[in-house]
Amino acid sequence: MGPDTPPDASGWGVAAGLKYLEIVRGGASADDKLPLVIVIHGLGDRPHRDWLYAIDLDPKLKARMILPQAPTPYGQGFAWFPFRFQDRNDDALAGGIREAAARLAQMIDTLQAQRPTRGRTVVTGFSQGGMLSYALALTEPQKIQFALPISGELPVQLWPKARSKRGSVPRMIALHGAADTVVSFEADEQLATHLRGLGYPLELVRYEGVGHRITEEMSARVKRELSAAVATVLSATPMH
Repeated sequence: MGPDTPPDASGWGVAAGLKYLEIVRGGASADDKLPLVIVIHGLGDRPHRDWLYAIDLDPKLKARMILPQAPTPYGQGFAWFPFRFQDRNDDALAGGIREAAARLAQMIDTLQAQRPTRGRTVVTGFSQGGMLSYALALTEPQKIQFALPISGELPVQLWPKARSKRGSVPRMIALHGAADTVVSFEADEQLATHLRGLGYPLELVRYEGVGHRITEEMSARVKRELSAAVATVLSATPMH
């Protein structure tokens, strides 16, 4: 595949140098002008259609789901930044998130040009993907309609000092298990408090007794919120 290659028959393409899996929902054609939903995997994972058990939308909604693959091999999968949170250095973590978010922003621009797209992008992800969902919403607000970080947070180096003035600020709903020992709920809560203090429209949903995973209850909330965001894009933008 070249650096920018539309999806082949199996759904795999390349945009901004990142490999991705495209899944078209709602019985739409791949050539239709569709809302764009970016689903970002976590450390050691990879894009696969099994994600739809945990991160999906109403099957009646027409949308283009893009599952990008991180560039660095890690275990049986891939990593967006090459270290674990337990051993983290906040400066290195911030640098890794900043670099990966910039690359994903380039990918969104390429996909918007490469694939027929309606409205701004909806983004979600788990763990490292949750961190990148936050980062994209805060650094590229003009590109993002709605962000749903799952089990994510951001080091203080990436906390904004003021609300973005670049267009409208995307709505954010974050989901996090209170018993998470990999990416702590408390760190996410501190970030959420800071962002709300700046006027960002953010809701943090706490799941008692849940560790670093997506439960059925969380998955149902993901489906509901992503579906609502896609429905908003569909209602706000023309088909042609």
